Order: sequence, then C-alpha cells, then structure tokens
Amino acid sequence: MNRSEETNFGRRAFLRNGSAMLLAAVLGAIGVSGSETNIHRGSQSMPPDANVVKDLMKQNLLGVFSEHDAEKRRSLIAKIWDRKGIFIDPHGRYVRHTAINDAAEQLQRRFPDFAFSELADADAYSGVGRLRWGFGPPSEPRKITGIDVLVASDDGRITALYTFVDAVMG
Repeated sequence: MNRSEETNFGRRAFLRNGSAMLLAAVLGAIGVSGSETNIHRGSQSMPPDANVVKDLMKQNLLGVFSEHDAEKRRSLIAKIWDRKGIFIDPHGRYVRHTAINDAAEQLQRRFPDFAFSELADADAYSGVGRLRWGFGPPSEPRKITGIDVLVASDDGRITALYTFVDAVMG
C-alpha cells in the first residue's frame, strides 16, 4: 500500500467512527478541501419520522404476515415494502415482493389458526425500529414470541426486516 492509499484508508476508517465533521474542520484549517478527501457530509434527505417507522412495523406484522387474503397481502407489500426489500428470519432470506409474500403465505399455511399481536409499543428512531410480538391462537397465551427490527428507506418504505424468534413455548 503506497502513502496515498494509506492516507485514504486512514480517512475512511476515521469517517466510519463518526468523526467526519471534525475531520472536515481540521482539513479545512490546513487548506485541504472536502472534494480532495471524499468526505461525505450527509445527504439532503432525512430518515422517516419515528411514527412512520412504527406504522410500517404494525402494518407489516398485522397487514402482511397476518393477512390471509393473498390479494390484500400482495397489495400491502407493494405499498409498504421497497421493491428490493429483504426479509430475514431463522428460516431464510427473502428478497423482493414475491419472496416476502411467499414467506408470509408459508407461515400462515403452517399455523392457520395463529395470529400476531403486539406485546409492547414499537420503538423507532433514525429510520430504524423494533417491535416485540407474540404469535399463537387468539384465545390462548402466545406460543411464540420474538422481535422485528425494521429499516426504512428515506421515502418511508421497508428496505430490510430482521425477525428474531424467542424460544417456542408449550
């Protein structure tokens, strides 16, 4: 690695640690412009509001993964999921709308009498949220619990959903 590559490598590592503004100020003070250092000063767009992310999580849990009507489910997936969205759970990785719909449909076929419920209020900030959920027959204690971690795009669509399942009860 030559000196220039070492310098660029060092700058990238420094930026990953969240110190871009300090680096920009230091480099500016010594006469080096941001364009010479490839400093990313942030985008013009903002992540979706926390309430948007919370709503996406609820719509996905109750309107996608709990929806038995295939047409309604596909319509909601098209509305709230990014077209390149990815869903990951202990059973696999599902990319794009068709695969996400298939994952929801497989779950409903496997547990036809189960329903999802929220176990706690959703929590969200900076376009990322988490939601604790339960899954089981509606009139009984939940048989399965877990947490969804959702990442939303700047335009308010789901780009990634990671589902973690707790131990199965009973």
